[in-house]
Amino acid sequence: MARPSERILNILSSLNTEEREQRISKAKVLGEESTGYVQKRLVRGTASSNGFAREAFSLALVSVLKNDPESVESVKSLIDAELIGKGGRREEREATLGRLFCIAAFLRSKTLDSSSELVEWAIRELFKAAETERGLSDVALFLAAQMRLALPDNAVVKKQCSVWARQRDTADGAAMKILLEQADPVEVGPSLMTWFDNGFIMPKAPYCWILSVQQSARRGSLDKFWLEVVEKRLLRSHAAEKRKLGLRLVPTALAVAKTATHVEVILTKRTVQQLANAKVTADELVRAVAETAPKALPSIASTFGRLGGFGAALVAAVERMDLEQEDVLIRRTREWEQVKAVSTLSAIWKARKSFHEDVAKELSARDATSSAVQLAAEFGPSTLIELYNLLSDMTELKYVDSDKARGENAKNLIAGAGRLCGEELDDDNSIMQSIADLLQLESATMRSVAVLAFNEIMGHITFEDLQPLFELLDEPISDEEEDDEEEEELDEDEELEDESAGEDGDEAEGDMQVEKTTSSEGAESDSNEEEEVGSMSDVDMDDEDPEVLARYDQMLGSVVKEATLSEKQQRKRDLEARTHIRSKALDLLAKYITARRKSKKGLENVLLLIPLLLDVAMMQDRTSREKAEGLLSKRVLRSPAEFSSCNSDRVLAVLKMCMDKALLPEARKAVHQCERAVSFLLTVALRSGVERRLLAAEFERGWTTFASARKDLGLGKEFGELVSSSNSSIVLDCFDVVVDTAVSGKTPFVQGIALQTLAATLKSAERNEESTLDSAKCTAAEEAIAKISLSDGSNFKIARVRDVLALCNVLTELEYIGKNARIIGDSLRAMSSWQVVQNNAGLRNLVEQLERRLGEGTADGDEEEDARKRKSKVSGPGTKKSRRKS
Repeated sequence: MARPSERILNILSSLNTEEREQRISKAKVLGEESTGYVQKRLVRGTASSNGFAREAFSLALVSVLKNDPESVESVKSLIDAELIGKGGRREEREATLGRLFCIAAFLRSKTLDSSSELVEWAIRELFKAAETERGLSDVALFLAAQMRLALPDNAVVKKQCSVWARQRDTADGAAMKILLEQADPVEVGPSLMTWFDNGFIMPKAPYCWILSVQQSARRGSLDKFWLEVVEKRLLRSHAAEKRKLGLRLVPTALAVAKTATHVEVILTKRTVQQLANAKVTADELVRAVAETAPKALPSIASTFGRLGGFGAALVAAVERMDLEQEDVLIRRTREWEQVKAVSTLSAIWKARKSFHEDVAKELSARDATSSAVQLAAEFGPSTLIELYNLLSDMTELKYVDSDKARGENAKNLIAGAGRLCGEELDDDNSIMQSIADLLQLESATMRSVAVLAFNEIMGHITFEDLQPLFELLDEPISDEEEDDEEEEELDEDEELEDESAGEDGDEAEGDMQVEKTTSSEGAESDSNEEEEVGSMSDVDMDDEDPEVLARYDQMLGSVVKEATLSEKQQRKRDLEARTHIRSKALDLLAKYITARRKSKKGLENVLLLIPLLLDVAMMQDRTSREKAEGLLSKRVLRSPAEFSSCNSDRVLAVLKMCMDKALLPEARKAVHQCERAVSFLLTVALRSGVERRLLAAEFERGWTTFASARKDLGLGKEFGELVSSSNSSIVLDCFDVVVDTAVSGKTPFVQGIALQTLAATLKSAERNEESTLDSAKCTAAEEAIAKISLSDGSNFKIARVRDVLALCNVLTELEYIGKNARIIGDSLRAMSSWQVVQNNAGLRNLVEQLERRLGEGTADGDEEEDARKRKSKVSGPGTKKSRRKS
C-alpha cells in the first residue's frame, strides 16, 4: 500500500482540529485522495476517542465516498477488518461507535443503496449496537429511522424495523411503531413519559418525541397530543428537563401545524413567555414558519405580534401571507396596545420591502410617524417621498400645513437628498436651508426627515453650505439671560478683586478707590431716582383729568414693570426651544465632523469649525455649552499630527481667529476650551509649516494681554505651561517677553504665571531633541531670579515662593546657576527663616535641597569648572543641545 505525500499525512494527523471550518476544508482535500492508506486511516479515526476525531474522520469519509462511489466495498471491508474491538470493554464500545459513524457516512454520502447486501449489513449492525450497547440505542434508533426515511421502499429495512418495534417495549421501540404508523402517538405518550421518568437516556432532541409530533399531525390529532402529553406532562412540569424538552418541540409542532386551531393550542401565552426565557433561537422558529401551512400563518403572526418578541419569525410569517391575510392582521393591531401594535406594523412593512400605505396610515393614527420615517428610510429616498405625500394631509403635520412654503421645502428636501448622491448642491442652497427650517419645527417627524436628508448629502456639502446651520447656533439671548450674565460677570470681578486685595496691598488700595467711585456713582443714581419720584409726586391724585391720570400711569409703569406669568412661561418655552434647536444643529455638525475627517479638504473644514464651537462654548445655555465642549475635546482637538497636511495659511488664519476669541472677556466661560484650542492650533501650525516667528508673535500677543489685565483676559493660568510643554520652541522665540513679565509683571499672580512658564519651557526644551536651548535663555532666567531676590522680602514673598523655587530647581538640574549663585544662595538662606517656608514642609525641603546643590556646585569657586559644566549641559546659541546618556 503506497504511502501518500507528506502534505496528506500532515492533514491526516491534524484533522481533529477544534475549528469546524478547518475540519471541513481538510475533509474536502482528503476526499480527493481515495487511496487505500487514506481510507484505512479514516476508518480507524472514527474509533478514536480524541476530541472531534470521530466527527472529523467521518466527515472526511463522506467526502471520499462522494468523490469515489466505487470505494464503498473497500470501505466496508476495512470496517469489518479494523473496527472489531479487541482488547477490552472500552475498546469494544469505541469500535461500535466507529461503526455507527461509518454507517452515518454511508447515509450522508447517499451510497448506502448501492447494494442490497450493504443495506442489510448496515441495518443489522445498528440493531446489534442497540442490543449490546444500551447507551447507544438512541443513536442506533436515530440512524435506523433515517434509513427508513431515506429508503422507504426497501423491504429489508421495513422488515427489520418492524421486528425491532415488536421485540422492544421501550421508547426506541415505541418510536419505531410511530414511524411505521403501527401506534397512535396519543396512546404511546404516557409510556414515553414513564420511560422518561425512569431515567431513560434521552438525546438532545429525542427522536421519538419528534416522530410523535409529526405522526400525530399526519393522523389529525396534533392538538390532542399537544394538550394531553406536551402541555400537561412537559410544559407544566416542575422539572426543568421536561419543560426544556417541551419547548424544543415547539418549532417541530409549528412546522406541521395546518390550522389556526393548532397554532392557538401550541402558542399559548405561557408557552411564548417560556420560549423567550429559554432563549429558543430565532432561526429555529424561522425555519419552522417556513414549513407551516399557509392557513396557519395569520394566527402565528398574530400571536407573536400580540404577545411580543420573535420579530424575525413574525417577519417570516408575514412574508408568506397573501394581501387578504395581511389586511386582517393590520385590522387586528387596532385592538392591541401601542408597543405591540407598532412592532407588528413595522414587521409587516419590513416584510413588504417597499412603501406600505396602510401601515403608514395606521402608524400615523397611533402618533408613531417617527417609526414610519425610520422604516421608510431603510428603503431609500423614494419611499420617504411617498411617505411625505401620504402624511401631508394628516394632522401629524399640522405645523407644516400651517406654512405651505415649508411643506414644499420639506418635499423638495427629501427628493433632493436622493438626487444628490454624487451631485453637488444647488447654487441657492435650498436643501440646507430646508434642513435648517425643518429643525425648527415642532413636528418630530419633520425633524427626523431633516436628519435623514442630511445623512444623504453629508458627503457632498462644503463648509460654506453649512451656513444655515451656523445661523441656528447664533441665537440672540433674551434680556433675562443678559441680566444673569452681567450679574455673573460682576460676581467674578468681585472675586478677582478680593484675591488681588489679599495678595497685594497696593491693589487693595486701588480697589478701595474703585469702591469709593462706585459708591459715589450709586449716590448720584439715588439722587436721580429721588428726582424722578419727586416729579411723580407733583401729580395730584385727586385730579380727575384723564390726561393727568394717563401721565401718572405711564410714569408708574416705567418704574415698575413686571412680566405676567404667561409671558414668563412663554419666554421659558422659547429658551427651551432654542436650546433644542441648537442641540440638533450640533448633532448634525458632529456627523459632519466624523464624515469629513478622511480627506485633506475635509480636515481644513473641521479646523474652521473650531472658532464656531468656541462661540457656542461661551454661551449662557449650559446644554449647548457642554455639547460644544464635548465636540471640541472628543471629536476635534485629538491628534495634531492628523492635521499636519492642512494649508499653513488656513491654519494660521484659524489660529488668529481663536486667539481673538480667547482674548475676549466672555472667554472666561470657556477658559479651558480656549486654552486647549489655541495650544492645539499652535502645534498644528508648527507641523504644517507656519513660520515660527509668526507663531511666536501670536503667542506674544496672547501673553502680553494676559500680563496687562487679568480681569479682561479669557486665557487661564495653564496657557503658558500648556504651550511650553508641547511647543517649547514657540515660547523660546519670545522668551524675553516672559522674563520681563516675571520680573516686572503688573500683579504678583502674573509674575507667578510667568515663572511657571519659564520653568516649564526650560524643562521641556531640555527633554525635546527638536528644541534649541542656548545659554542666553538660561542666563536671562537666572538674572530674573536674581532681580526678584534683590527686591524686598515682602515682594519676594508675594511673587510666589513655590514658583521661584521651581525655576531654581530646573536651573540647578541643568547645572546652570553661575555668577548669580551667591545672590540666589543668600535669598534661599533668608527664606529658610520665613514663616511661610517654616509652615510648609514641602517648601522647606525644597529650599534645603537647593542650598545643598548650590553649595556643592560653587564651593571651590572654580569658574572654569562651572563653565565646563554649563557647556556640557547647554549648547551655544542656535545649536542642538547635547543629551544626557543616563
